[in-house]
Amino acid sequence: MLSGSSSKPTNKPAGSCRSPVLRLLNRSAGTAKNDDNVRKAFRKLMKACHIEGVTPHTCRHTAATNLVAAGVRPEIIKQIWGHADFSMTVNRYTHTKVEDLINGIDLLI
Repeated sequence: MLSGSSSKPTNKPAGSCRSPVLRLLNRSAGTAKNDDNVRKAFRKLMKACHIEGVTPHTCRHTAATNLVAAGVRPEIIKQIWGHADFSMTVNRYTHTKVEDLINGIDLLI
């Protein structure tokens, strides 16, 4: 243990990057924030993490792509996204990862 450090563990994440996460969707009173406040909190979080060019909608695309890649059943993803048809989810929100393209080409070789 370093001198001057506490032996008591802390649950607080290092840096301020994660501090706005807890406030992103709910107010301190437990009520949901409106869309504008969520966007503002998200921008603040991205700024604290030094991430540029990412929106909540970008995260929606990334999450859909990762769920498909992880093998989550289409009907589950469709319900999470609130779409009537999985084709909307897969055609609009998922994207092929470069490594998946490379792996597909490697199968031909």
